[in-house]
Amino acid sequence: MRQSERARAGLPGMTGVDHVGYNVPDMTQAIGFFTEVLGCRVIGRQPPHPYSQEAGSTVETAVLRFNERIDFELLSFRYPGQDTSMPDFRGAGGYHLALTVTDVAAAVAYLRTRPGVTVREAPPLPNGRQRAFLTTPWGMHMQIITRIVTTPF
Repeated sequence: MRQSERARAGLPGMTGVDHVGYNVPDMTQAIGFFTEVLGCRVIGRQPPHPYSQEAGSTVETAVLRFNERIDFELLSFRYPGQDTSMPDFRGAGGYHLALTVTDVAAAVAYLRTRPGVTVREAPPLPNGRQRAFLTTPWGMHMQIITRIVTTPF
């Protein structure tokens, strides 16, 4: 099956990913990280407002643009009895955001200068890709990794 045929399988009409959303505990801190550390810019922000029909629940949102293809939506939910712990990267429900970089060593050196960011270097993958892991000041897991080089069919 050719790549174009595979792309048409699945969800009818799907053309791509619109944005990636993350629930963050502190909107100001998260916006600071995404703008100052990752170089995004805020393209929209909504102050806390009631969320759905749930009594005492609010949500604050911001949309940040990295480039013309990548947007991040940050959400900060508040509701009675909320569990504010971050999921463990290795556990069920864990996740990470993987960012491609051209030079892992330079990215690691830069990240180590950023307050509250922890970095853990990792060995190269079997395919030669270089990588490292980082945790944001509020505990969100990310990875930096060199781009995979693929051979066209």
